[in-house]
Order: sequence, then C-alpha cells, then structure tokens
Amino acid sequence: MRRAAALLALPLAALPTAACSGEGATVTGEAPAPGSAYVAIGDSYTAAPGIGASLDDACGRSAGNYPSLVAAALDLELTDVSCSGALTVHVSDPQYVGDQVRAPQGDALGAGTDLVTVSLGANDDGVFGGLLGCVPQAAADPTGSPCRDHYLGADLDGADLDGADLDGAGQDGLAPGGVTPAEGAVDRLRVRLAGRVAAAVGAVQRRAPRARVLVVGYPVIAPTETCPQFPLATGDVAFVAEVNAVLNDALAAGAAERGADFVDLTAPTEGHDLCSADPWVAGQTPTGPATPYHPYVEEQQAAAAAIVAALSVPEGG
Repeated sequence: MRRAAALLALPLAALPTAACSGEGATVTGEAPAPGSAYVAIGDSYTAAPGIGASLDDACGRSAGNYPSLVAAALDLELTDVSCSGALTVHVSDPQYVGDQVRAPQGDALGAGTDLVTVSLGANDDGVFGGLLGCVPQAAADPTGSPCRDHYLGADLDGADLDGADLDGAGQDGLAPGGVTPAEGAVDRLRVRLAGRVAAAVGAVQRRAPRARVLVVGYPVIAPTETCPQFPLATGDVAFVAEVNAVLNDALAAGAAERGADFVDLTAPTEGHDLCSADPWVAGQTPTGPATPYHPYVEEQQAAAAAIVAALSVPEGG
C-alpha cells in the first residue's frame, strides 16, 4: 500500500527538486513575499481528490493538493477554488457540480491578488474523458488501435466524439495537403485548446492586473506500454501519449500568447506514468490515497516543487 499523505505544512526544503519553467532560465528573481495573496484556479488535477482531508466534497478538493503545498512552503495566503470537472470557461462562468453550483473561479481574483496558478484544459473538448474511453474499446481489439480509429476524422470535440468530421477529406481518406483526418483532428485540438487557455488567462489578468500568472501543465499520464491499471490496446499507446503531449503543448502556447509563464510538469513526472513501476498517477484501482486516474501525493509534490522553482525565475524568464 502507498503511504498516506500528511503534507499540509511541508517545508520548502522538503519539496523534491524540479526544473524551472524555461530551459536555461537564470534563477535571479524572488518568490512572493510571505503573506502574499495566492489564488489557485484549476480542475481535478489541481483539486487532487482523495489526498488529505476534503475541503470541498462536490469539487473533490483536498487539503494535500499542490496549491496547499506551495502556500505552506512560501507562507502565502491561499484561496483555492479548483474544482473537478472544470473547463476553461469556468474562470468566468459558474460551474454546476451535481446539484450544487460553484461561482466562477475568477470571482476569487482581485486587485490585491499577487499570484495565480491556472491549470485547465483537460476537460475541454472531452479530452480527458475521451482518453479514459480508450480503455473499454481495447477489449474489442487488444492488439489494434480502436481508440485512434474511433477518432479518425473526428474533431476530438465532446459533442462530436461519436461522429466523423472528415474536414474536406477525399475518397482516399486524406485531407487537403496529404494530412490524414486523424492528424488534422489532433492539430485542430491543439489550436482550439491553446485559444481557450489564452482566453482563460486573459480573463485572469483582467481581474488580477498586478498578479504573476503561472499556467501549470499536466503530468505524464500516458504509459509507454499497456498494463492492467490502464489496459489500452497496444496500437493506442502512442496515440494516448500524443494527446497527453498535445494537451501540454496547448497550455504552453496559450500561456505564451498572454505573456504568462508555463510550468511544464513533463520532465518532473517522466517515468512515473500510471503503468510505471512507481506511478504518481493512479490507475483504475488506486493503491493509495487518490481517486482513479488522478494524482497521488508524489505528483502533487512534484508540481509544487516545479511551481516554487518557477517563482524564483523573473516573470517571462
């Protein structure tokens, strides 16, 4: 069994080391001063359900998530409004969670906000749910690529997952320019998500004009091979990894468009996917505090360390 999380006051020195955002950046800046106002905006990979005491049952927000670790390490005043299932639009729009409603996450921002972390996008276009949907498809064709084939020509959009949008494809199955419909769909996904992330960051910047804004990416979730915890068809392993990478590419592009920093969690979590020997993301049957297909405490520690490291780099560095 994995050890339980008891990290609510984890000191800065105890956080694992992680690379700063921005390869080759010089660490010359200063972290936020103690007592600075920090607002955490995000979905379930920020809320981290099941890690520590629950702070919001409907949103699955736990007291052991990375915002809590960052706030404890840097002595910040935290307002955490992350909520499972959140989309980029929920920066400005209310979110309905079961029979409850949560105010727009951006309502927590103001002129006095000093720091904001934003991690949204995986739920847009049904991306995360679509990847989890690859698991039941594997049973019908375990050595093929049924999930990728299912999305062939689709827009990878939550409204269109069961339909085909060949986007001008001819009878030979190629879209104009010789690009396969599936490749075109992934490219369109990247562009759409980047635009939505940029819009969300823009909304944050308008509401918190003097805050430093960090867009936080997602960890390496996709395995390098199939396993009982994430039983993909062998031909879909590469496709799932591609979508995982595209998701982070889109967040990085959206951050860049608005001049915000991007905290890349790829390197800090490499080798800890949910089929690895030391997974930091739970599979379909968690072996410790977490919910299926969501972070263990080690992933949240790595995210917190990467954020703390990024905060010591000058804005835009």
